[in-house]
This record gives sequence, C-alpha cells and structure tokens, in this order.
Amino acid sequence: MDSPSVPPAAAAVAGFRQLNALHGRSIAAQAARIAERTALFVPRSDVVAALDDLLGAPGGLVALEAPRGSGATTLLCHLAATRPYAFWLPEDDDGAGLAALCAQLIALYDLPVPLVPPAATRDSTALERILADVGASRPAGSPAVLLLGRPRATDAAPLPDPFPAELPPGCRQPALAVLCVKGYDTPGAIATLQSLGPRAVLTLQNGIGNEERLAAAFGTTRVIAGAITTSVEPAGPAEIVITKAGGVGLAALDPATDLAPWAEAFARAGFPVRTYGDYRSLKWSKALLNMLGNAQAAILDMPVPQIYADPRLIDLDMRAAREALAVMARMGARPVNLPGYPAAAIAAIARVVPAPLLRPLMRRLVGRGRGGKDPSLLRDLRAGRNRSEGEQLYGSVAAEAAARGVPTPVNAALWRVLGGIVRGEIPWDEFRGKPDKLLAAVGA
Repeated sequence: MDSPSVPPAAAAVAGFRQLNALHGRSIAAQAARIAERTALFVPRSDVVAALDDLLGAPGGLVALEAPRGSGATTLLCHLAATRPYAFWLPEDDDGAGLAALCAQLIALYDLPVPLVPPAATRDSTALERILADVGASRPAGSPAVLLLGRPRATDAAPLPDPFPAELPPGCRQPALAVLCVKGYDTPGAIATLQSLGPRAVLTLQNGIGNEERLAAAFGTTRVIAGAITTSVEPAGPAEIVITKAGGVGLAALDPATDLAPWAEAFARAGFPVRTYGDYRSLKWSKALLNMLGNAQAAILDMPVPQIYADPRLIDLDMRAAREALAVMARMGARPVNLPGYPAAAIAAIARVVPAPLLRPLMRRLVGRGRGGKDPSLLRDLRAGRNRSEGEQLYGSVAAEAAARGVPTPVNAALWRVLGGIVRGEIPWDEFRGKPDKLLAAVGA
C-alpha cells in the first residue's frame, strides 16, 4: 500500500508542458483508476518478483491472463504506480490512450520528438516508430517495458492495421511511397516497402548510399532520388512552422523514369521543384550542405554559431568539403544548386576564395541555412542514440574515397571520432567543448 500518488510515467509527461497539455487528460484519467485500484492493494512479493524477472529479460511479451475480478488489472496498475513503465488502460483512457502512450514514451526516454505525431490517434505505426527510437536510445540488455490493459469490450473504434500486408487492398500498391527515415533505418524500411508494394519509391533521406540500397531491392526504374531543403519545426499536434524556405529536388536513377508527374504533384502542394539529370550530383550536393558544421557540433556538443566563431573549425569544415568535392570529381559528378541553397556556388568559393575572406562568408551562409536549428547529429547524440547518420555522410564519403583512391583524412577522422562516441567506445566528455582535442585528433 505504499504506491506513489502519481505514476512515474505520468510524472515524466508532467515535466513536458506541451505534451502534458495535449495528453494529460487521458493520462490523468488512467492515473485516477491506477490510484483507485492500488489504494488498498497488498501485492504478493513472490508474484511481483517473478514479474520483475520476466520484464527484465530482453524482448518478448508477458501476458497476465485471469478471470475478471481476480486482480490481474490491479497488479498491472501496481506496476504502473511503482515503476517507470509507460501504461495504457483502454477502458479508462478517455478515448485517447494510444497517443497518451506515445507521449509517455517520449517523456520517459527523452526522445528527440517534441510532440506525438498527429496520426498516432488513428495509425499505430506512429507507435512503432517511437518504439524504434526508444530501442535505439536504450543500452543493450536494458528493455523498455509497456503495460497494456484489457482492450475495450466494444470495437466501435478499433485500432488500424499496423502492417502494410494487413491494409485493405485499396491502400496497398500505391503509385509512390516516400521514404523519410534515417539512413541507418533503410534496411529495415525495405522489408516494409516490399510488403506495401509501391510502383515507385522516392527517397528524401539525407546521406549517401540510400538510393543504391533501394535499387538493389526494387531495381533502378522504381527508385527516385530526392532532396528536400525546407526546414520546419512542429508548432502543435497538427501544425508546423517553416523556419527556412526551400524546396524539393528530384532525380531519376534510370533515364527512362518520368519525373514529370511527381514534380507536378509536389508543385501543386506548394513546393518549389527542380529536376536533375544526375542523382549523384543531387545527393552529394545535399550531403555537402548537411555536413557543414554537423559532425563538429556533435563531437564538441556546441551550437554551429559557436563552431563557426572559431576560424580553425571553419577551416576544418572547408577541408572536409574539399575532400568530398574531390571524390565527386573522381566520380564524374558535379555540385548543383538546390532549391533555396546555392550548393554549387558554395563549392566554387570553397575551392578558390582565400580563408580570410571565406570565413565570414561561411559564417553567414551556414548560420542562415540551418534556420536556427541544432544539427541533426548533435540532436541524436544528446538523445542518447547509439546510431548516427554521420555514417551516411562522413563515413560514406571516406568509404567512397577509399574505393576510388582519393585521400579524405578529415572525413575519415571525423567519422572515426563521432562513430566512437555514438557506439560508446569514446567518452563524449573527452571532446565536449574541447576544439583543441578534436583538431589534434583530426591532425589539423
């Protein structure tokens, strides 16, 4: 009878003002039922210990099956009241339990997701994506536990089917599937796409190598390379704010692919659209922009304006960019301007403009280009993720360079250090706020 008054998961959501404002009502309704059921509950220590052992094991499903009135739901409530587990009691969730469950996971594991996706109330794949982020943030052997109560007796508002193979026939085999997951999630997304059966796949992912992986699975005629340069931030459950205007770039892997229908579709949606003849030029140009200040900010745990206040770190970024440009030249690809971003112009001045003139110019370009957002690699590292798209940026540049006999010591060193921090092989504190340490590691 010593259960806390507020379940730990509910307390975690209360610490996030906007999450609590949007989902606090459902969580409070469930917390009230938890408090009611556990007020006079005296748990059997042997049963609780056995459950703790089961729940501490990696992976799996534990089902508590018992006749109504035997105390199974009360035992579940006891776990919710005494342990930092996300919970969902469908009979007491005020009709918004799935979104409230997602909110608890975001708060408990401090995910880099400011709000529950609006689709969470009708699309259980939102929960799948959040669970994938939770898994990536947890150390090996440390499972995340979800407590799910008895489903409602009514099926008036059933959950949607979560897997493409279970979708109604009219929802399968779309004309186009747009892939926006992190580059390191591409292999897992391929299986989902194969079940979905789209006629074409457009990847708007950052990084290098995603198109080749998709082409190996679907063929070059079904894969379209893309880049989106519009920066946004969520402003509410169904609202975003554009922080930096941009657009969409499209390029076919196969010359026979007709891009016109998709360019028209994005244009009708309000995006400036450009098409390109070489998908490698498109994706490598976007990668050049993504790389500016990104790895250094993550390794040093510093914002980009602070990075670009140090002339030595600007020079290091320019060395990495020149290495990538050398690889592009060896491949026969050339930098191209993207909607809202003069990547070709930046590449040209990076090659020829003297450092004293280049530094103030790059400060303005890079600071304005990010729309006030911290770089993605820094956000992921702060969130405790054990994977990083740095591999699809700096790592891919170094790998392609090695295959073509082009030296890229800066890109290789940046990924070596960043990858070591991400994998836990290098303590982050060794580099946090220590530019001199990074410069020494890179050999600058």
